[in-house]
This record gives sequence, C-alpha cells and structure tokens, in this order.
Amino acid sequence: MATVSINLVVLNGEKYIRHFLDSLEKQTYPHDKIQLNILDNGSTDGTKEIIRRSLATLGIPKFNLVESKLNLGMWPGQEELLKHTDSKYVIASAVDIMLDKDFIKNAVEIMEQDPKIGAIQPKIYKFDLNPNGYSLSSIIDTAGFKIFRSRRVVNVGHGEEDKGPLDDARGKQFNFNKQQEIFAVEGAVPVQ
Repeated sequence: MATVSINLVVLNGEKYIRHFLDSLEKQTYPHDKIQLNILDNGSTDGTKEIIRRSLATLGIPKFNLVESKLNLGMWPGQEELLKHTDSKYVIASAVDIMLDKDFIKNAVEIMEQDPKIGAIQPKIYKFDLNPNGYSLSSIIDTAGFKIFRSRRVVNVGHGEEDKGPLDDARGKQFNFNKQQEIFAVEGAVPVQ
C-alpha cells in the first residue's frame, strides 16, 4: 500500500500537464510510497498522449490512468478516482498546479503530527506560464477558508502578497507562514 495517492482529474490540460508531472517527478518524498491516479475527463487535446509518454519515465511505480468519454466534472471525477486509491492519504489535485519539491514530504509530516487533522491546505501561489516553463509570484491564490462568528467565509490570502509573518498589532492579519486551523480547504490541492 502506498502512503499517499495523488488523484488528478484533468480535462484538456495540455497547457499544464507537463509542468504538473515534472513537479511530481521532483518530489523528495520516496516515489515508491506514492500512487498516482489520473482521470482523463474526455480530453480532446494532447493531454492523454503527454500522460502516456510521461508515465513511462516518471519513476512512480504505482499508477492508474482512467479514461472517461464523459466529462464527470472535478469532484465526481475525484470520487471516481477514490475507487482506484489504496493509500493512507489522498491529495486531490487539479492540473494547473505545480508542487514544491518537498510538498508531499511536508504534507505527510503534518498529517502524521495529530490524528485529529482531517485535511490540510497548503499555501498556493499564483504563477505565470512562459516559454521557458513557469514563474511563481508572491501573490497567494489561497491558504484555505476561514469562517468568522458572523458566518462570513473568506478565502484566506486570496490576491494578497506573501511578505512573510504579517501579524498586525491587533492580531487580525492571518500569518501565511504559520500552521493554523482553517474552516475548509480550497479545491486546487487539498490533502486528506
């Protein structure tokens, strides 16, 4: 049994899939403890061909490519991939992300800290694709969702620049570099 499964749902992800798989290949977490499950949701571009070529050289021995002629959607697609998942932890991924080289190692370490942790949300930065690959910005796409007593829910950090520890004098500013409890994870790459 693998320790962690990367479950990727993709539809016409030709623009991003190479970058995603490249970031997966660079993981410092042992590849023999990773399972990769990909659901192609009926892509009509070159996504499936890129995946097939990449799987042969990726270095992750346990993988499944599930092909659907119908677009099941992101979350029904994730549910379909759970049928092929045999691991302690699941990373439900979208194709338009690139994982930091220590992403899986850090995620597993955090999940192992406390059995009460049900899911974690990594800090996700916006990025730009360019002819030479991609460049990260310091602008946060999400750090999860926070709920207030007024029942207002906010996407933590969305659109804000990450300048490091940002606690203000009143303690109202969310610190993007500190592990904190959140209300819910965002859909791009939660770890469960």
